[in-house]
Amino acid sequence: MLFWPILLGTALLAGVLFGALGLIHWKDRKKRLPFTQKILRPAGESLRLRIAELDEKLNDRLVQLMLSAYSPLLMAGLVALQRVRVSGGMWIIFSSIAVIASAWSGYSLWKLLGLRRRCRLGYEGERHVGEALNQLMLAGYRVFHDFLITDKPGATRNIDHIVIGRNGVFAIETKTRRKLKSLDGAKVIVGNDHLQYPWGTDRCGLDQARDNAA
Repeated sequence: MLFWPILLGTALLAGVLFGALGLIHWKDRKKRLPFTQKILRPAGESLRLRIAELDEKLNDRLVQLMLSAYSPLLMAGLVALQRVRVSGGMWIIFSSIAVIASAWSGYSLWKLLGLRRRCRLGYEGERHVGEALNQLMLAGYRVFHDFLITDKPGATRNIDHIVIGRNGVFAIETKTRRKLKSLDGAKVIVGNDHLQYPWGTDRCGLDQARDNAA
């Protein structure tokens, strides 16, 4: 019976495609830039790198979704070419596996898209705040963006912006939230332990700012 060789051939084809994607990513990571001198990081650099990483994962998930969705059609085409009779039970099993794989790939793709949208929003916010803070350099201040801190083993965090002047050193944390169209304005009230938005309360932003300033 030629059904199992066809099934193995389909699985082998999928394995080759995934292996090729992995090889491409591995080669890209092995390449190094020709620059040795460190430069100052622009505003939102950590988020920009995170978005680039998410784009790679999105491409992989999209390929997985396409392979999962079209695998029954590919299988049907191979079976038709070989003129093999396949029982209805085998088609049900194979189609069920394809549906489950497609659902998982689609759900992963949806989560990655949501994460990318949030990262993109944060990136745009840091860029806009960074542009505004850069104007302080005309008044003699020094401004740094996306300052990395490795004060804990195996963990790296960043301070979005640091402003240094005669009147002190300021650590600035940028949080960007979407403005709801139904609300008149987007006023934010700063409390002792929270930020009050028109649509809710946020406490993590102030805690992070205090930790960075400590």
